[in-house]
Amino acid sequence: MGWLYSNRTLDHLLNDLLEQYDRPDASREVLEHALCDDDGYRHILWSVIRLVPKQDGLISGVAAGQSYTFIGCDLIDSYQGQWGYKSLSEQVHPYFYNCPLHFLDLAPDGINEEWRRYVRLHHQEQARLQRSA
Repeated sequence: MGWLYSNRTLDHLLNDLLEQYDRPDASREVLEHALCDDDGYRHILWSVIRLVPKQDGLISGVAAGQSYTFIGCDLIDSYQGQWGYKSLSEQVHPYFYNCPLHFLDLAPDGINEEWRRYVRLHHQEQARLQRSA
């Protein structure tokens, strides 16, 4: 998926990305989120998202009524006065590792072990740098 830009303010965009919903096909709840800065983008919105499909086949291997909890990664930037985002998930191994470490324990689905290893290494390095400062 590419980038989606609009005339929304950053606050409005964040509200839309964090929206809880209960629709005829599924419900969505953001259990926790964190907005982090990154060198390559203005912001990265990390989210622990619980989806509950109301019919079989919406999420591969997840039956209607079962929950699927995963880590979402929304890259957020502005271009020519418009705010935009690109949504990714842990499964696709986003090349960003500043996801809050405790999110790994909250999201049992869509696990990418290699990406999680890099997240842990990132946090170990940040702790080492703080100790040496």
